[in-house]
Amino acid sequence: SSSGSCCRRILARFSVSACPAALLISHTRSQGSTVMQAPSALIRCRSQPTPCLEARGQCHKPSMKFLLPFSASARCCTTLPDVRTSDHSTALAPAQLSMRHSRRAVVTRASWGAPVEFKPAKIVSNKLAVPGMHTLLVDVGKDIAAGFTKPGQYIQAKVSGEGKAGFFAIASPPDVNNQGVLELLIKVQPGSPAEALCALQAGQELQVSPVQGKGFPVDRIPAAEYPTILMFATGSGISPIKSVIESGVLGSRPDLRLYYGTQSEEVTAYQSLLSQWQAEGVKVTQVFSGSTKRYVQDVLAEEVAHLPDASKVGVLLCGHKEMCNAVTEQLKGRGVQQILMNF
Repeated sequence: SSSGSCCRRILARFSVSACPAALLISHTRSQGSTVMQAPSALIRCRSQPTPCLEARGQCHKPSMKFLLPFSASARCCTTLPDVRTSDHSTALAPAQLSMRHSRRAVVTRASWGAPVEFKPAKIVSNKLAVPGMHTLLVDVGKDIAAGFTKPGQYIQAKVSGEGKAGFFAIASPPDVNNQGVLELLIKVQPGSPAEALCALQAGQELQVSPVQGKGFPVDRIPAAEYPTILMFATGSGISPIKSVIESGVLGSRPDLRLYYGTQSEEVTAYQSLLSQWQAEGVKVTQVFSGSTKRYVQDVLAEEVAHLPDASKVGVLLCGHKEMCNAVTEQLKGRGVQQILMNF
């Protein structure tokens, strides 16, 4: 049938070598459209099985609902053009939730394939933390704040309902009293949602998602078995590490170390807190790349040979991809297994 031919062309465009679940074709007579579905399917693209995100869209001829390969760098849903009128694929869009209305389609974009409901929130305060970074206190309400249960979780935030959202790790610890206020450390990036958020003043509104992410799974590194904890952060990546330290989830351990990389002392957020943490038993090593051209991973390379028993070392990581990869490689080379990230 013409519908079956259309399905074959869709599969061909994605180099599909196998499809464990057959496409189901259902006909609806609402405005003469045909709906194609691939429920519960894993599509193997380029002969590799991948998890999938659901892509929903409504086109004139036909309306399509099927699965696309998941990419960690493109957490989204998107709509493909009518295969009978276009030979070009639609590029995957950034990980945001928005509704775009047009004569052709209604597109829902969502983080990790699930719809995200944004709700109004209010700026309590907005302070310049260091040049290029702002500390925002955001009243998200008790309902949203109740979802913040583990350090390392994050929210999506944006200024307007139709604008793009950014992903921001929560810098404050989970609040057992649930006052509904979250702290965010946001790096200003021209033209980004972060820039718009940093321009907001106390009392102004923004839109926020529910709290998301699994946070740091610190239950995997109990104090009795992992007396040494190494924490690594760069730039605004200090946010979830701050949440970990201030939450007390690490408990009492004899060896807590923080390696924090920034360009210079002048752009190092939470400078006063670093001294406080040091006094409370966290050995803080600051690494300034601007003047020395040395990075966190370079400092670790000098110390990794002197680490204690690898089976008793737990690691928390948040920051630049290059740093995370280099640190992970060095520590795994020494036999360290418990390397935790917050996503």
